Amino acid sequence: MTQEIFLMNCCLKSIFKMKKHLIYLFIFLAAFQVNAQETVTETTLTKKQSKEIKKLFKNYFKELHKASKDYDKIMDFTYPKLFTITSKSDKVTQIKKQFNNSEMTIKFDKMELNEIKKSIRFNEVTYTKVVYKSETTFHFIKKEKETEANFDSYVYEMFKILKKQFKSAKITRDGENIYLKGTKEILAIQNKEFKKDWYLLDLLKNSKDYYAKFLPDEIATYISSSKF
Repeated sequence: MTQEIFLMNCCLKSIFKMKKHLIYLFIFLAAFQVNAQETVTETTLTKKQSKEIKKLFKNYFKELHKASKDYDKIMDFTYPKLFTITSKSDKVTQIKKQFNNSEMTIKFDKMELNEIKKSIRFNEVTYTKVVYKSETTFHFIKKEKETEANFDSYVYEMFKILKKQFKSAKITRDGENIYLKGTKEILAIQNKEFKKDWYLLDLLKNSKDYYAKFLPDEIATYISSSKF
């Protein structure tokens, strides 16, 4: 073997060793990056983010309080990922029926932001738990041929259902009206993937399977657990 060939082989071996080390390094860095991306971490909002959330709620409550509601505009506040499992038009139809139907109307008498609580980040998306105060009137409508006794029984049953569903709220009844007063939790989500800065999503406990349909599994597990 000539000296030139010997040196060339040495160089090739060195290159192959270097490539091998680089490959291991790239694999390690890639694994580290994936691991970093898949970790749910607690975070502290900036003053700018807190102001943005307050502005979001102010605009959201303003839309809900309008006598003539723009339901499409109200739905624009909803986190768009939800519409991967149900269309926006279906949600608009649903919310219209909730607010006004032949049996009941819903009126938001008062809504105000109470507290911006815990925030977490995952894959560059921020999820913040927000508490707000709410006062709501459920007005029940008596059917033309319905007896007073049947109507009263129906409203009373609805009263019991609401008390069971909203255990921490103060619920009272006055004739055909049921009043609900208390605090509720909701998620404010910041995802730069979408054109608006912040969106809202109902915060439901023990609902991992529901959230996993349109949110990352790590987030679905975290926000539906007691630690959030």
